[in-house]
Amino acid sequence: MGTTDNRVDLEDGIIDSDTIKRNALIVILSGIETLPDYIGSVIYYMLQSPEHFARLRKEIHTVFTVSEDILAEAVQNLKFLKACMNKSLRMALPFIGTLPRRVPACGVYICGQFVKGGTTVGIHNWSIMYSGRFWKSPEVFCPDRWMDDPKYEDDTREAFYPFGVGPRICVARNLVIIKASLILARILFDFDMELELSSSHDWPKRNGHLVPNKRPLFIRVKADTGEGI
Repeated sequence: MGTTDNRVDLEDGIIDSDTIKRNALIVILSGIETLPDYIGSVIYYMLQSPEHFARLRKEIHTVFTVSEDILAEAVQNLKFLKACMNKSLRMALPFIGTLPRRVPACGVYICGQFVKGGTTVGIHNWSIMYSGRFWKSPEVFCPDRWMDDPKYEDDTREAFYPFGVGPRICVARNLVIIKASLILARILFDFDMELELSSSHDWPKRNGHLVPNKRPLFIRVKADTGEGI
């Protein structure tokens, strides 16, 4: 998946079956598996931190008075929601692979070391997102990290690349963010929630291959009355 620039597999205009199979796997995983996991992670972390959950619901109810106004363009004004989504995305990536890339035939220097052409390289996403080299208190859920809190001014934001980088970056990344924003805003506008104790597991440390294994997320949901918001 990516641009057609420097794509040897597309030079003759024919896409072989192996390429189709590899890309089909990416499309299926990215479209079906990752979005529900992404939304579930945001809800989980919000309910683990009631003060942040209340703050997020207050922001949504401040910007919107009726649910019909919650549209794609409008949700971009929800700055705290965006911060919560970024934070959840960093702590519980819906894709746990390495996003491998192949070194050009001429070879390249990576971190001062020469890597010969044709070598497959990749960076383990989870290790980067939880590295103290790039993030202050990496295991602490604090959305204000993404709200220009001076406490986190030394964080290396360039290390945050959940959708990959370069010409093969996820082509649907903006759509995923908008869809997740709309779903979360609508849910949290209409409903109050509480996390069941049985779901208080360590969400980010799930095993899996390419994507995390699914675990049940039990929550108590009640219709919003508008009181206390």
